[in-house]
Amino acid sequence: FSSKYYYLLARSGDVRGIRQLAKGIEKINEYKMKLYREKKMDAEDYLQRKTEIEAQILLSFVEEMACDKKEIWRTFIYQMILIEQLVHDYEACRWNHNPGQYFDMLSLENGAFNSYRLLVNRIHQAVFQGRKLLNALSDTTVYEDLKQMIDEFVAKLDNQNALAEEL
Repeated sequence: FSSKYYYLLARSGDVRGIRQLAKGIEKINEYKMKLYREKKMDAEDYLQRKTEIEAQILLSFVEEMACDKKEIWRTFIYQMILIEQLVHDYEACRWNHNPGQYFDMLSLENGAFNSYRLLVNRIHQAVFQGRKLLNALSDTTVYEDLKQMIDEFVAKLDNQNALAEEL
């Protein structure tokens, strides 16, 4: 995928964007090496590292933003990627698909029954944090779009809460 980004940025003449993308890809590779080298880590450490990897491309462009809320944007992007990963595992559990490494590690640490509840609680915590951060961005032109993204994640939880009750 990165070659497509390079191509699009080159066609637009965005040299600074190409530089930021290259820095982001460099960090992704560094984070991946750290993730794969780590022999023992718990589920939360794994989730944090995985989220850092997934968020890095978007985070690399925050540096080019001309605003005074860069740190809020960094934290918000990280939080949204975290929510996305957690909801992905949640839906995979819900539909009996392979939920992924995070849920597997959580299950080894806490058992499958407790892990599902922990996953749901973790999603609610992440959504709460995401909404708090979003409020700090309420004056941006993309506020409504970002709010809708969070609301869609919440809707996925609300529509599937019955499974947690069944377990």
